[in-house]
Amino acid sequence: MSDLLLFIGLATAACLAWSVGSNDMTNSTSIIVGSGVLKFKQAFILFTIFSVDRCFTTRLYGYEDPR
Repeated sequence: MSDLLLFIGLATAACLAWSVGSNDMTNSTSIIVGSGVLKFKQAFILFTIFSVDRCFTTRLYGYEDPR
């Protein structure tokens, strides 16, 4: 039973993380793509690179609360 609850919790967390990440991508790339500065594929590649970079640097150096 605990394995099932763990799986459900991880699946829910993954879905929430996916939706928050998608919203962040949409907010940041809609202006760039809409104005014609970059094509969608270029903006998507840049966003992916910076997201992965942020993920690894946050884990490497630790997260500090900006407050």
